[in-house]
Amino acid sequence: MSLTVFMDPAAIANVGKSSLALKEAALAFIPLTSVALSLRMYVRIFIVKGFGLDDVFLLVAQVSR
Repeated sequence: MSLTVFMDPAAIANVGKSSLALKEAALAFIPLTSVALSLRMYVRIFIVKGFGLDDVFLLVAQVSR
């Protein structure tokens, strides 16, 4: 039994384009995640008055991009 994989040449040519679309989508979400994280930090610091280790990890993840 042999395994045959068929790749359409047009699909191979579009690999770089789909990668670019993925990067554009990721960049579009950066402002959204920044606003959500800012609101969370405001609530955790000023309203709940409890800044936890999970918040530290969120900040590190946001800054490390």
